[in-house]
Amino acid sequence: MDIGITKDQAIKNSISLLTEIKGVGEKSAKAMITHLLSMGSTKITEYIKSFEDLSFFTGQCPQCHNFSQAGQLCEICSNTHRDFSTLCFVKTYEDIEAFEKTGTYNGVYHVLNGLLDPCEENANLHNLTYDTFVNRFKTNLELKTIILGFDGDLESSYTKSWLKLNIKGLAETFKRDIKIFTLSYGLPPDMEISKADEITLKTALDNIKEIV
Repeated sequence: MDIGITKDQAIKNSISLLTEIKGVGEKSAKAMITHLLSMGSTKITEYIKSFEDLSFFTGQCPQCHNFSQAGQLCEICSNTHRDFSTLCFVKTYEDIEAFEKTGTYNGVYHVLNGLLDPCEENANLHNLTYDTFVNRFKTNLELKTIILGFDGDLESSYTKSWLKLNIKGLAETFKRDIKIFTLSYGLPPDMEISKADEITLKTALDNIKEIV
């Protein structure tokens, strides 16, 4: 612990860290810190211990980038009863949770960890997990069907086009017959997958459309 730090600097550092979380602005971060300080040092220590456990025991599945026990495959990738011939691309872990609640999909997933921005010429590509997918493609010879399970906004559409082009190129290179589908019905263009209700997502999964 830095014994030379002032209380103002400690508060400023904590607020700065919290604002790195998606959806948390400076005002919300200040409110959180104020609330934490009002709870006392014992409660703050409990939070620290909880985050240490989160860091130590939780990681990303090395195969699909879903959350998993540290150093292990996630529950889906390690489940031999899943259909490994079908893979669904999703933007985030929350989207997996949403699809799983429908009880409709039994394939596996690949968390892309974001989307491409059409205005920045693939500037975000290095943050995505496409390279891991390429390795999966090469080793999973069962794979026949890929679903692009994204929202209907501009970034999602651009990402789907980019993935379609690159996956088709992979299939040609390795002489694989791969069919690519997208969610085509039931999902409003301005609705995020993670916020859609189960009936809407089930309808979208039941009405996938092949991209040719």
